[in-house]
Amino acid sequence: AEAREEIVSAQRMIGSFKSFAGTPEARLDEVTCSSLADSVAAVCSEAGARFELADGSCPDACLRADPVLLQRCVLNLVRNAKEADPGGAPEVVVACSGGSFSVSVMDRGPGLPEDGDAVMRPFYSTKHGEGHMGLGLTITRRLAGMMNGDLRASRRDCGGAVFEIRLPLFAKGGQ
Repeated sequence: AEAREEIVSAQRMIGSFKSFAGTPEARLDEVTCSSLADSVAAVCSEAGARFELADGSCPDACLRADPVLLQRCVLNLVRNAKEADPGGAPEVVVACSGGSFSVSVMDRGPGLPEDGDAVMRPFYSTKHGEGHMGLGLTITRRLAGMMNGDLRASRRDCGGAVFEIRLPLFAKGGQ
């Protein structure tokens, strides 16, 4: 069992280096908020996270995104949230408002350091000695950027952290 854990850890490190060194190509398709929310809900179901669709959805709103890359981003954030709070289930909220489609992943772990942006820097990790390279959030931010979006980190009011991916909306059939 211990050898298996070490192999999984080594594979994760190698995968992180590969992702960091070679950015996958984004295939930006016109998708609706609804279809992208369904895609996020599927990831949450598989990863053991609670999913919520915020009120005030935008049925006609569209965005240019790569659903596969977004799923990868959400999965990475959910895994991080589970590691921050092993006893809890991460909460994922999808919202479509203010000209953006957003996915917020929240945990009740120890929270963020004083400099919240530090966690986004390459090779920054709070999990030293556990086979983590500190590239997951850097890669997730890069993937969000490939979809003309961003990844933000903030402290959760009731303790823990919130990581939010925001992608810009546009009118259906427009820019």
